[in-house]
Amino acid sequence: MSKFFQVFVSMSEESDSAIPNWLSSHPAPPDRIQSTEAAALREKNQNPGRPYRIDAEAFLPQLEGLVYGENPREGFVEGGRFLHPDLRFQFDVPKGWKVENTKSSVVITDPQGGAALQLALASPKRGDRRKQ
Repeated sequence: MSKFFQVFVSMSEESDSAIPNWLSSHPAPPDRIQSTEAAALREKNQNPGRPYRIDAEAFLPQLEGLVYGENPREGFVEGGRFLHPDLRFQFDVPKGWKVENTKSSVVITDPQGGAALQLALASPKRGDRRKQ
């Protein structure tokens, strides 16, 4: 764990930026580094020579069927076509273009970065009687 927090410190120093927002409500990485190193040392002193084992064969079956990654119900690319099952729309993606799908929009950009297309949901105008 200490090494994990050290990565954040070095990333912050290299990029000259702050620690990510999701860490802002937690103790600062230097404090975490110190506390995790102290906890590891306590464990080592309390249980000297304790064998730690890696038992991947027992652990891996627990991952069977675990769904991870992006939710395909929120849109995905297949065979050069972007499909959004929940909103019921689709469009062809030009070959080589990159697709960025977020909760609020879909952006496609050409490989050189000279053109982009953004699709986003818009709120109906006031007085618009079309089905919402």
